[in-house]
Amino acid sequence: MNPLERVQVYTHPLWMMLVSALHFVARDVYFSAIVLSLACSGLTVWLLLSRVMVTTAKGLLVVVLLTFSKAFIDFSSSGLENPLSHLLLVLFFVEVLKPEEQRSFRKMIRWAALLLVTRMDLVWLVLPSSFI
Repeated sequence: MNPLERVQVYTHPLWMMLVSALHFVARDVYFSAIVLSLACSGLTVWLLLSRVMVTTAKGLLVVVLLTFSKAFIDFSSSGLENPLSHLLLVLFFVEVLKPEEQRSFRKMIRWAALLLVTRMDLVWLVLPSSFI
């Protein structure tokens, strides 16, 4: 025990700040985390359907795969930071997959930075794509 040493006791600062802000209003940490999880998951699915999977067949495939994915359902409704990570990853890759003349490097960096403030280990998912 080192009383003079300051340490970060959480690994997901952005998620903690968002849950704290919602908790300030709702006054229930469990409810806040679950509502935020479901909102992020809903936005992720909506973005996938509206921006990435533009055909009906691809959209249907995404819905079926996500619905029957035990991992996606469990982690999207657990109150952990995964739904925010999913949302920010989709936002990042929506920008990366745009044609080069429409792609905004600033937006890519913004989404990547927010993703890294959510979880530092996700750098390995965005770093290779940052050099496109």
